[in-house]
Amino acid sequence: MDSIHDFLSSRKMTGVDITFGRLTPRHVGLGSGTALKLAIVEAYSELYSLGLTKHELIMASGRGRTSGVGIATYFEGGVSLDLGVKNDSVYEPSSSSNGPLSVGLSRLDWPESWCIALISPSPTEEFDSVLERDFFSRNSPICAKECLLSAYGMFVEIPAGILLEDFSQFKSGLRATSCNGFKLREIDFWPRQKELIVELNSCSHYAATLSSLGPTVCVFCEEEQDAKELVSRFGTTNNVEISRCQNTGRSISH
Repeated sequence: MDSIHDFLSSRKMTGVDITFGRLTPRHVGLGSGTALKLAIVEAYSELYSLGLTKHELIMASGRGRTSGVGIATYFEGGVSLDLGVKNDSVYEPSSSSNGPLSVGLSRLDWPESWCIALISPSPTEEFDSVLERDFFSRNSPICAKECLLSAYGMFVEIPAGILLEDFSQFKSGLRATSCNGFKLREIDFWPRQKELIVELNSCSHYAATLSSLGPTVCVFCEEEQDAKELVSRFGTTNNVEISRCQNTGRSISH
């Protein structure tokens, strides 16, 4: 929370007590750190009538300097296509980087009938900031061929599948990103999750991959019933939650 502390200090503001009704687990690949920081800064802006712009909120959060997906989905919801940042030297996660902001490419609405199941190991394993920085340093950069294959899946097949609501096309694109480049290395880091992903992807009605750096496995399902079956299959040894994508961003109420 150093970036928020610096933000408060620069405006000579004092802290406030914050009560959370519920918190998404941290360091499990769900982007909760980005959402939490943005929510806190925006709450300050509302509470003290600061009128901070979107850019000022992002800068105060200290996020979005490797990937802007968490920021885009916080404000707008849906599916964010992000180009990342140009980097010729040090490759770091957003939580550690002081570089320029990531470049967003496009946003799509997620098909309302498609469900998402999140499978997390129990007890929960964590990928903290120290491990994250080490992982980036050991696995970057990625060769041009793998980048091209991943980019084709990410920016051609996945968007086409979403726009056409063609689940098999979407799954093909997700497979391309999961079998190449940085995502492949993320999956290889978690043998237990890799085994689960391979098993689920053998079924036509599931499209599974690792959520960010893990350890949560994200399973996209064409039908809600398919997602519910995962609870009965894996719920005794894992935490399984069924979710739907929100095509609108955060809501603010007073």
